[in-house]
Amino acid sequence: MLNGKEVTKKDALHAIMRLKAGLSPDSCLESLTVDLSVQEAFISQFVQSRTSNIGVVIGSYGSGKTHFLQLTKRLALKSGYLVTSLGQETGLGILSFPHRHSSVMIGGLRAELPIGRLLDHAASAIDAEPMEFLNAACEVSPKTDGRGSFLGQLEMLLKTGPDAGRTVRTLDYLSGYSLAGQSGTIKDRIKAYQLLGFWIAYGQELMHRRGLVIIVDEFESLFSTALYSSIRSRRTAYRSLAYYASLGKHVRILLALTPDGWNGMQNDIHRNALYMSEQSSVIEGEEVAGLLRMLRQVPPHELQSMSDRQYKALQGKIVTLHAEARDYSTTGDEEIQIPRGVGMTPRVFSRSIVSALESIWFQRFVSGGAHRKTSTSHAPPDANATPANDGNRLIPS
Repeated sequence: MLNGKEVTKKDALHAIMRLKAGLSPDSCLESLTVDLSVQEAFISQFVQSRTSNIGVVIGSYGSGKTHFLQLTKRLALKSGYLVTSLGQETGLGILSFPHRHSSVMIGGLRAELPIGRLLDHAASAIDAEPMEFLNAACEVSPKTDGRGSFLGQLEMLLKTGPDAGRTVRTLDYLSGYSLAGQSGTIKDRIKAYQLLGFWIAYGQELMHRRGLVIIVDEFESLFSTALYSSIRSRRTAYRSLAYYASLGKHVRILLALTPDGWNGMQNDIHRNALYMSEQSSVIEGEEVAGLLRMLRQVPPHELQSMSDRQYKALQGKIVTLHAEARDYSTTGDEEIQIPRGVGMTPRVFSRSIVSALESIWFQRFVSGGAHRKTSTSHAPPDANATPANDGNRLIPS
């Protein structure tokens, strides 16, 4: 039992293997979260707030921000929301271009299992009964803008052309992939917004979801000239964000950024609010002035670098989880010393602990040797190493 929750052997082993590969332990996120109640309190307030639908989390390198965002996704799904995310570290998800990033957002749309990824759910529905899917789309489309042209295009895709390619061509349209190569005119932006509106309505009306949580990671990249080359591109990014915020209380937006990024955003708003709020060539809902007011006022949730106490607590949780996964009782001599120098993060630390525990477990219980105390000082694996080099030789085939 971890954090008061029962953990099955299957979930424990799945989590250990993901930690070993440097990935988030999806099946045991809550169990491996240090100070879980603090993080849960913020996430609960974020999804239930009646005063603002925007939240901000700030954390420096090594503060556990990636884990926190995965926890947010998991708890939002359990609360009945659809979830999607945008990373700002690459050009594909840039907020300035809805006709490009819509395919990323729609492709990432998920509901809690057994529904899972919405595009996969829609593909199964189209394969089984394409006309029923069209009727369902007609039911939800009145809640989206421009429904006439949207439904006309969808009906043409479902009713004409060879049956063999029906699902592929329909999903190509509904996913937003066909928009990615367009020029980015106002018409293209409107189409991208309409598609997302359709999927929100699809989730709410047909799957009884409460709404959508959008997580925007690496938001500090908004101030990187490599991705946002001018103040004009930042303005269009704010316009996209303003539109999503305008969709109302059933859409929640969480921005994740570094402390420097947070300061940069506040300075940018202070210096350039008038220019950012300029209203020419905007779409209804792209009301930047209101967005900037919210961003000035929202209190950020600050993630601190982990303390020695928190690292020790995390290590204890991983030891307990590993014993459950490998079906052995801890003996008390699994104390492992991991040097925590420059570049250490909770993820690298977790990989190090798991690799050390796998080595101890293999020598004690798999290789057939006598029960003996092994060396318990292990250097952390290279943060850039591939999972294949991260101690996999210790796992029997």
